[in-house]
Amino acid sequence: MGPVLGLFVVIVFAFKERTCLISPIKSTITTSSVQDSILNIIFIGDSWAEKAKEYHMPYKLDSILYSNNIISKTKALGEHGATSRDIYFNLYSVNDIFNPKPDIAIISCGVNDSHGQYGSEFYAHHTVLLLKALLDLNIKPVLIELPNYEISEQYNYYPYYKRFAYKTLSYFTDCSWNINNITRYRKSLNQMILQQNMDEQISLLSIDSFPSMYYCDHMHLNSLGYSRLSEIIAKEIIISCYH
Repeated sequence: MGPVLGLFVVIVFAFKERTCLISPIKSTITTSSVQDSILNIIFIGDSWAEKAKEYHMPYKLDSILYSNNIISKTKALGEHGATSRDIYFNLYSVNDIFNPKPDIAIISCGVNDSHGQYGSEFYAHHTVLLLKALLDLNIKPVLIELPNYEISEQYNYYPYYKRFAYKTLSYFTDCSWNINNITRYRKSLNQMILQQNMDEQISLLSIDSFPSMYYCDHMHLNSLGYSRLSEIIAKEIIISCYH
């Protein structure tokens, strides 16, 4: 098999994988509760949630809330490289998420969908499934808006054939050769949230104001970034849950 044909086969298989939109999973989740005086918070998602533990974000968030007379217990469970579909699956397979049952779920997803050119429909579909599942469990979703990260800079690290493959996948999934897909992914999700009448049930946090000094690379936050993220999440929790 020649290199051109090999690349074509890889792109076709990748495209088929990206068009696989799953149906809602019938929930069999059982939860345990603790005393009402503690606000249980879970940070789930991709590597942003995974790195939150490394940068002590749960402690930072709990400390800010405590200074506002809110006793909370935050934990972070993320998976490096997880797409929105993976995160939705993890909701039903990672037991620690619901032990104890969280009152609030902070969600970071979409960076890997965007980076892998999975398509705006793929991202919106699975993110809405995730939000619905949390709402059905009476868990307040706090969704971090898809970050406006430097996708072009990230692709510059790749060889030409890989950049070409991602550009082709962008066209196959979104009918656009433009790999800078953040705007269309956000638009697709916002439209689906409105269609499902979920806009008043969730909190959507923008971090577009974060300067480059808050990032350790083109895709991930550093310690300063997580400190600032803790502050805006705490503010949203106080406003949406206690006012």
